[in-house]
Amino acid sequence: MITSAAACEDIELRITGMTCAACVRRVERALQRVDGVKNASVNLATERASVQWDRGKDSIGSLIRAVESAGYHAETIQSEESPAVRNDAAALTPEASIL
Repeated sequence: MITSAAACEDIELRITGMTCAACVRRVERALQRVDGVKNASVNLATERASVQWDRGKDSIGSLIRAVESAGYHAETIQSEESPAVRNDAAALTPEASIL
């Protein structure tokens, strides 16, 4: 099944724990294995991952779990343009229910 580019969304994740280019590649591969991910690019210097994905295929939690399974920590970067991302990310954290 071919999905249109309009169905794709860009998301930024903060990735911590990377120390080298091999770490970057490991995180990129982990993200690219998540269903719906079209492209994943990781920058070691900024500790950010830019992911283009089809939101209908999987959740942000799947992206974060993929990074954590590879041995690193990931969290969404809050953006004013994307309230749906904030809501999805808030559902992942137990602290969100306390606030």
